[in-house]
Amino acid sequence: MFGAVAKDSRVSGARKRVQDALEAERLADKALSDARKKVHAAKEQSKQLEREAFKE
Repeated sequence: MFGAVAKDSRVSGARKRVQDALEAERLADKALSDARKKVHAAKEQSKQLEREAFKE
């Protein structure tokens, strides 16, 4: 009986770690996506400023 409880506890702990890892992965994916958007916006702003400077 006690062995089954210990195994169940280990299984629940493992499942919790999987859920935590999946959430961390989701947050990392979002952070990467946000960073890529910021890089794109910064590059566009830089190009625009260069074009304006060239016109002057």
